[in-house]
Amino acid sequence: LIERDVRDVPVVPLLLFAAGHAKQDIPNEVYKVAARFPHVTIRQAEPLGCHENILAASAERFRSVVPLGEINPATDVALLMVSRGTSDLSAIAEVERFVRLRREVTPVAFATTAYMAVAEPTVATELEAMASSPYGCVVVQPHLLFHGQLTSDLREMVRKKQAECPEKEWLLAAHLGACDLVAAAAVDRFWVA
Repeated sequence: LIERDVRDVPVVPLLLFAAGHAKQDIPNEVYKVAARFPHVTIRQAEPLGCHENILAASAERFRSVVPLGEINPATDVALLMVSRGTSDLSAIAEVERFVRLRREVTPVAFATTAYMAVAEPTVATELEAMASSPYGCVVVQPHLLFHGQLTSDLREMVRKKQAECPEKEWLLAAHLGACDLVAAAAVDRFWVA
């Protein structure tokens, strides 16, 4: 961009929440480039976080797996939102805020968060809690931007829990992935940066 004579560069992290990458890794790289090119303005945008389009994309993934008409999500469905996990407490608080906001968009009987790594509660712990809960349908939703090892591991964990506890309906929603809503959130972060 600098070789093309761009003098104002917003950096938009394609990250859901502000933890190590958004608070340290990306700013360090931005600082290195900014030091080499002081005539260029380089600004880092906020992660996607609780942007309304990310909430909408997440709600779409939920609605795509819940058999409407057969069950009432507000009384019969427990939502287990799964995030990667971090040791950054402010990022954990933001994940929990996201789940509260999501519950307003798609009301469910119960909603909680679990983490694939580092943070508590773990996915295994929360799947076990869901198995003994009074809710007949459990939607497990990966709050992840990309498909990869975490989504594969989560699919296997849900499959095992379904085999152990077949009296419940276990539904696995898709990860966020590339979609117009995620792209629009990133573009909005670009313009605000």
